[in-house]
Amino acid sequence: LGQPMLNVNVFGDWGKLGLFVMTGFRERTFPDAEGRFRGPFPIDVDNAIYEADAEEWHVDFAVRYEHSIDALDFGVSYFYGTNREPGFVPVMTPSGMVLRPYYELMSQFGVDAAYAIGDLILKGEAIYRWGQGDPFFATVVGGEYTFKQAFDDVDLGLLLEYNFDDRSAAAAGTAFNALFDNDVFGGIRLSFNDESDTHILLGALVDVNEGSSYLYVESSTRIADDWRLGVEARVLTGESATDPLSLVDRDSYVQLRATKYFSL
Repeated sequence: LGQPMLNVNVFGDWGKLGLFVMTGFRERTFPDAEGRFRGPFPIDVDNAIYEADAEEWHVDFAVRYEHSIDALDFGVSYFYGTNREPGFVPVMTPSGMVLRPYYELMSQFGVDAAYAIGDLILKGEAIYRWGQGDPFFATVVGGEYTFKQAFDDVDLGLLLEYNFDDRSAAAAGTAFNALFDNDVFGGIRLSFNDESDTHILLGALVDVNEGSSYLYVESSTRIADDWRLGVEARVLTGESATDPLSLVDRDSYVQLRATKYFSL
C-alpha cells in the first residue's frame, strides 16, 4: 500500500543508499463474509487498534543499501515503524465473534541477494523482526535455471525455492502470518518467444510438516495488438485443522481475464 513519504537516494561507486521517512499509514483491507481467502471470523476493519499513540500518523523510518559486484546483486535494509501485517484481537459482539486488526510497532533487519551463473540465477532473502510478539527469523532461498530453446523456440525454466519462518501460529497471534513456515516450492515456466508473448507457469508449494499444498497455473497470450487473454487457477488443500492453509482451502478458483489496451 502506498503512502506519503520522503525518499532521498545517494549514489556512488560504492553503491546506492536510500533513506525513507513515511507517515499517513494505510490500513489493510480484508475479505468480507462473501470474499475469497476469508477466515472463520469476520474482521472489523473499521475499528483497528494501533500501538503508536499517533496511530496512522506515526512517523516511520527505513534505510536500504544496495550494490552490484560483477554477477552479484545484494541489499541490506532496516525498518522501524508500524507493522503492515496486523495481529488480531478477538472481540465478542451481539452478532458474534469478530477480530480487530492490531497494528504494532516493529523493527526489522533484512538482507537479499541474487547471483547469476550463466543460465542459473540463485536468490535469497532473509529478515529478522522484533516488536511483534517474540522476535523471529524468516527466509526464502532458491533458484531458477533456464534451458534456452529446449523445444524449438520455447524456453524452459525450472524453479525451486525453500521457505522458512520460525513463528508458530500461536506466537504470531494469527495463522495468517505463518503460512510459509517450512515449505518447498517447485515450478516450471514455459516462454514461447512468439509474437504473442505466450507464457505458462505451473507451480506447487508443499508444506513439509502438514502435507498441505498450494497449486497454481498462470498463462497469458496477446491477441492482435491490443488484447491479452489470460487464465489463472489456484487449488488449495489444508490437510489438518492445525494447518493455517485449512482456513482457506475452500477458496480454490479458476479465473479468466481479457485485457484491452488503448492508445491516447
